[in-house]
Amino acid sequence: MDGATEMILTVPRDDAGLIAIEYLRTEGAPEYSCEFVEALQTKLEGTEAAQFLSAAPVAYYLFRVPMGIENDVAERLQGDFNGEGPRPGRILAAEVNYLMELSQPTPPDFTLGGKHSDYLKMMNVPDAHADGVTGAGRTIAIVDTGIEPAHGATVQEMVDVLQNPVLRNAAHQDDKGHGTAMALLAREVAPDATIYAVRISDRNSPVNVYGVIAGVFVAAIDCMADVVNLSLGFEKIRKCGVCGASGAVRSRALETALRIAQLRGPQSSAQPALLYAAAMGNGGTASGLDHPARYPCTVPVGSVDSSGKRSAFSNYDRANPHKDHMMAPGGQTSGQSVTEATGSWASTGTQCHGTSAATAYASGMLALLWSDSRYAALDADAFLTAVKASHCSRQSGQRVDEHGSGLIRYEPPSTTGTAGSSGGTQAATLEFVEDGVYVGDVFLEIKT
Repeated sequence: MDGATEMILTVPRDDAGLIAIEYLRTEGAPEYSCEFVEALQTKLEGTEAAQFLSAAPVAYYLFRVPMGIENDVAERLQGDFNGEGPRPGRILAAEVNYLMELSQPTPPDFTLGGKHSDYLKMMNVPDAHADGVTGAGRTIAIVDTGIEPAHGATVQEMVDVLQNPVLRNAAHQDDKGHGTAMALLAREVAPDATIYAVRISDRNSPVNVYGVIAGVFVAAIDCMADVVNLSLGFEKIRKCGVCGASGAVRSRALETALRIAQLRGPQSSAQPALLYAAAMGNGGTASGLDHPARYPCTVPVGSVDSSGKRSAFSNYDRANPHKDHMMAPGGQTSGQSVTEATGSWASTGTQCHGTSAATAYASGMLALLWSDSRYAALDADAFLTAVKASHCSRQSGQRVDEHGSGLIRYEPPSTTGTAGSSGGTQAATLEFVEDGVYVGDVFLEIKT
């Protein structure tokens, strides 16, 4: 199908879901102008993730539709296959397979530098290593562009999700450089953690929602990651795959995949078995986070500079702060100029900065802290609670919406329990901004 757009269908794994898919593959294809591509489980054939999906409560399918009518087709599918509509079967969500942006696509010749050493000190990484806390026994999966072996970012394995079916123990490669940089940053923080590279993009294959879903299942199930690094994000979806509404809404396919994979099984105790560190986005907006960072099941990571100030490009959500939002170093900009970075790509001179870099540092920190004997036995929820209470801190005057729990950093046992303290009860302060006023951490919009 020329000039086509891909669409993800999420259906229940039951007779109703199978009936809907079979109808669209056969007699319903002309009516809805759709062409079947594949089932996610088939793409993952040969992986443990494929076996896991066979028992998951939902299934994911990829279709093609003509470009320009994709949102209308999605809306029709959702209405006609809702269990009460005119067509047989059930579709839970029909959504465009939107592209996701990876900042700074560059060659793979990345070198650490800039403020990197200062950033490690900000997070007390040298002190952690001196105390024998190095990430040993914990696993990080970097869902990104792969790994270039020539640059010292050693990994346990590269899983190539771009191949169909997915290829385990693939030859290391990264023709964009982004994944290699993220792996190097995480490795610097947690040198003894096991790191997997899960390749979902290259120069000819932009990151898309379907690829991220596949990568997340591989990271969670095949790699058995404790921390899944998502240094990526997209801003908006034109129409909701459930209600058809326009605006900044959520991809139901991606969110359900994250939640299901996080539990590592539908029959689990409903306790998350892993953490997702997700980049909040580089738009400098106060009106919301990129996906998947805005989902409740993720740990959104924003960026600060070497002074601990929120980076000018780092997104935050003034109206609805995320409960697990934290910060890590990611550089700084002034206008169009990069004033702080974590390193650079030699062939282009591009400086590595952004919430992607901050997320890689945070992933390393989460693995590092989870390897600490104080927290090694904790489940994901209890561990994250401990990290926010004892290993994140905001500077005086920094607000929750901009900085969340604050900068993640290692604190030795003698200081644990005080790192997250704000120094006692303080009187509420007033801060007027362009469209409202903050009373302490609470934002009140002023409508004119």
